[in-house]
Amino acid sequence: MTAGPGQVIPRTRPGPFLNESPLPRSLATSQAKFQFRDRYSATDAGDLEGGIRSGCTWSYDAIGNETAGASTDDYARTAEKWTGHSQMSSITVAGKTYAGQYGSTDQSERIKLGDTFFHNGPLGLSAKTTAGVDMGFNREPGGTLNSMTTGGKTYYYLTDAIGSVVALADGDGNKVNTYAYSPRGVRILARSSEPVAQPYRFAGGYQDPTGLYHFQARYYDANIGRFTQPDPSGQEKNPYLYAERRDMCLPITGAPDWNMRLHTLIRRVQDNQCLRAALEGQGFKPDLSHAHQGHRRARGVALSSSGLRSDRTHVADGGWRDEDVIEVQLFEGGGLRLFMTRLSDGLKSHASEDEEEQVLFDAGAVILTRHMLELTRLISDDVGYHGNWAVAVGANRLRGRRRYSGQSHWPSNHRYSADTYEESTGTTLAELRDAPGTATRRLLGPLLRSLDSEELFTKALTDEG
Repeated sequence: MTAGPGQVIPRTRPGPFLNESPLPRSLATSQAKFQFRDRYSATDAGDLEGGIRSGCTWSYDAIGNETAGASTDDYARTAEKWTGHSQMSSITVAGKTYAGQYGSTDQSERIKLGDTFFHNGPLGLSAKTTAGVDMGFNREPGGTLNSMTTGGKTYYYLTDAIGSVVALADGDGNKVNTYAYSPRGVRILARSSEPVAQPYRFAGGYQDPTGLYHFQARYYDANIGRFTQPDPSGQEKNPYLYAERRDMCLPITGAPDWNMRLHTLIRRVQDNQCLRAALEGQGFKPDLSHAHQGHRRARGVALSSSGLRSDRTHVADGGWRDEDVIEVQLFEGGGLRLFMTRLSDGLKSHASEDEEEQVLFDAGAVILTRHMLELTRLISDDVGYHGNWAVAVGANRLRGRRRYSGQSHWPSNHRYSADTYEESTGTTLAELRDAPGTATRRLLGPLLRSLDSEELFTKALTDEG
């Protein structure tokens, strides 16, 4: 039994998504082969911001309690001591020693850590005092954090589906603090702000000045996704791991009729009326229904349109339909990836290659991405997996293209300066259900902003409809 839930908090990152070999310039007759990165899983939704520090060592006592560890330079832990009840009684971090005291035989009811004193009530921690400064915590009847008081002011917690604090609001409803995390709980500083100091963060855990999270039964190091003690229940295969990897999509990827099952879900995507409203007025082919060729891929399965062969070799057929190649790949470990090759074409096919105006079908990218996210949600329900997802989109042959959003042939002078676009992000089932436009914006925002067309897709990017 792991102390603390293990869902992903959305985080976006660019590649690595695919590696493309040099391609001929011709769009009409070229043959090219694409090498993909063949591993996307829930853990790929956001790598650890603070990986294991090189040259560091860990040590443990006879029953598996950590006595030293260093996942980052700033939070190297030494001289960890434990009571006979496996309670951490002392720890030294960055030269400062924190002594711990408890009011129970486990670690759930702390009385003191360093110069901080804790005051516990029947619903959990009700107050703390550090250097003479008090902070009170107000809880709902079930023990869920509601608000905190400090300096004579009250602030209210805003949390996500797994209890992570994502914001703090004042009494007037103004957002004061904001928080973003990696999937394992490392706070992403570039997307976080904390003018009002408070200790509750990832998954509702209390983060100590040592850098560790206190999750009642155990202490947790988010930098490596592991606890400092073994699982007290003795039921986990890895007694230290925060959230063990599972092959959550195996009910589909391992089934003999996986192709038919995915096609059934794709038909449901296209019947979604809310999704149609969000994409109203936008038309594009191919859509997911054109991905009818089934291929078994490393760590999963894929459906592709007719222009992409089983070895991912594409031979362009010329004419207007050079953009008609897509592939959607489902990974056993909870990931879905959309690949859109040749998302561009010439508006004047009769002109010479140097003279024709090349455009990028930005509406197609938006439509396909929204469809992919809805497919992810349906797969999640189908396999009964309600945890983390990694989703990714990529497209190539984009360099020098202008946007084409249906208003005119040349609505913008901005040309895309890179040959490929790739972006991945982590998402939750709650976001896929309630805020797919937000995930779409994370995946496509950089591309659309580069093309100066983000404002043309308001509904698709803001969960309207």
